Amino acid sequence: MKTKEYDIVIVGAGAAGCAAAIYSSRRNLKTLLLELKGVGGLFLDASWIENYPGFERISGVELAEKFKSQVKKLPIDLVLGEVQSIKKNEEGFEIKTTKENFSAKSVVVAAGTRPKELGLKDEKRFSGLGVSYCATCDGPLFRGKEVAVVGGGNSAIQYTLFLSEICSKVYLINREKEFNAEDIVLEKVKSQKNVEIKTLYNITELFGKKFLEGIKIKNSENGKEGTLEVSGVFVTIGHETKLDFLKDLKVELGEKNTIKINEKMETNVPGLFAAGDVTGTAGQIIIACGQGAKAALNAASYLKEK
Repeated sequence: MKTKEYDIVIVGAGAAGCAAAIYSSRRNLKTLLLELKGVGGLFLDASWIENYPGFERISGVELAEKFKSQVKKLPIDLVLGEVQSIKKNEEGFEIKTTKENFSAKSVVVAAGTRPKELGLKDEKRFSGLGVSYCATCDGPLFRGKEVAVVGGGNSAIQYTLFLSEICSKVYLINREKEFNAEDIVLEKVKSQKNVEIKTLYNITELFGKKFLEGIKIKNSENGKEGTLEVSGVFVTIGHETKLDFLKDLKVELGEKNTIKINEKMETNVPGLFAAGDVTGTAGQIIIACGQGAKAALNAASYLKEK
């Protein structure tokens, strides 16, 4: 099978990847957008987004559809598949995926991050059987049931608010004493009568037969232990990068396995750019979009000068 050639290949179709694809295509660059699951990335998990300019309130799914619609109207090839490796050659890069291979003169890595796991013994066994990392995706399956949310950031607060509207009871479990979330959303959660907040608690055990039936928790301050009979646990304790596909390029990495970039979104590998959460410098959809646009524009300049 002949390798398809592109001016620029963008890995990841979240906010940064979509923005990069839009800007590169408008520079008349032959553009490929590669994505593992579907357009949207992590913001697909957001029940409501209220800080993206132009939309007072929009769901993550709706915003993802708007991104996808815009991408499809432009001369951008969108391919679903997992990137296995990227290697350098004389012309640029060779990109190997689970479906087919591609070549590119430049690459923008906007692969985002994936949810961190609790690291408990039976976590993988109960994954999809009570343990979830996406309330928007799986929350409706627990309608009318008791569930728990684990985490202390904005995602945990948003998950709790969303689940409180469809579940009979929601336990919000935070290992810290304070929450690292927007006050306005946190206050909404605190006002929900079916939400019980448990700070300074860790989950120590998941139990059940085929499906999750409950969890055991322990207070890190006084050692108090307890059991909560819940049908679902939604884990939102942060994210981590997965960059194994870059190992052949010897890309310089920073803290928490993120890609180091300069002000032009360039990595230490000529022709390789990075944008969004994979750099550890985004954290918000609007910032990721800006970085994606900047990476594409600088990639276009790089190709023009090459």
